[in-house]
Amino acid sequence: MLMVETTEGGVLPQWDAYGNAGLDLHINMDITLLPRERKTVPLGIKTAFSSEYVAVLKDRSGLAAKHGLTVLGGVIDSCYRGEWHAVLLNTGAEPIILMRGDRVCQAIIVRAMHLQIHHVQVLPDSTRGSKGFGSSGQ
Repeated sequence: MLMVETTEGGVLPQWDAYGNAGLDLHINMDITLLPRERKTVPLGIKTAFSSEYVAVLKDRSGLAAKHGLTVLGGVIDSCYRGEWHAVLLNTGAEPIILMRGDRVCQAIIVRAMHLQIHHVQVLPDSTRGSKGFGSSGQ
């Protein structure tokens, strides 16, 4: 269960359609993002949910494709009770005007794996070795 409290002016998040993975989140202020500018913005909600889960903030595809609006970072732990915020970045060439109540990002709720950590002297072999970004082809 996801328990949600809205702050003053906040909009209750919802899944836009059955089967959508992303829970739509709304900005809780009016802002203009200039090209290459980033701002931390309030999302107007506080939550409580099981420690088995974490919320990951992600871009809205249409805003990213049409305007270059992207979300930087964004992990909401189950123990956090403050207002959610998103760090928005305008990667486009034009200013982006956002009004209170606009959908600006989405939250994907995923199971959080808490693995046991074991310190080792040497890692097991891998088919990839130590090759990094781009090493598996296009």
